[in-house]
Amino acid sequence: MDPITACKTLVVLEYGSSWPPFVDRTNGADVAVVAQHYTGQPGRLLSQVAERALERAAAGWHPQEIVLVSNGSTDVDSEAARSILARGLLASLRNTGGRRLTLSIDDRCGPRARANLRALGIALRPALAGCKLELCVHTGGEPIRYGTGARHAPALARAS
Repeated sequence: MDPITACKTLVVLEYGSSWPPFVDRTNGADVAVVAQHYTGQPGRLLSQVAERALERAAAGWHPQEIVLVSNGSTDVDSEAARSILARGLLASLRNTGGRRLTLSIDDRCGPRARANLRALGIALRPALAGCKLELCVHTGGEPIRYGTGARHAPALARAS
């Protein structure tokens, strides 16, 4: 399966997370990045993403795909901020005609962190009702896909 290359993609990196290998940064890929560059309150990333999204939208740039990369933190504040952020990103895609939200985590993160990200994916499933959005969850191995758009969207996978 091919990496993401041919669409507008927003990659959101929590502090300490790794670049997702399935997102191509070469060959003219149209990728914007919001990265949390310092430790601090997990909720700070929410405002960074909102500011960057507003800047991009004002310029007429709306992502078709958004990738949220978890740093694997499992404390209550990090999990809550990640959930709020993922829900906001999904709503943004739904409102602008986007096609996919991907939740990703580095393979090296622990089983609890990977399980929590899968649980977040399951919790987001009801928001997919009535739209053609796809939700992918990468926690190692093959991605888990949810949503009616999964049949129509190109496949996502980890780069070999």
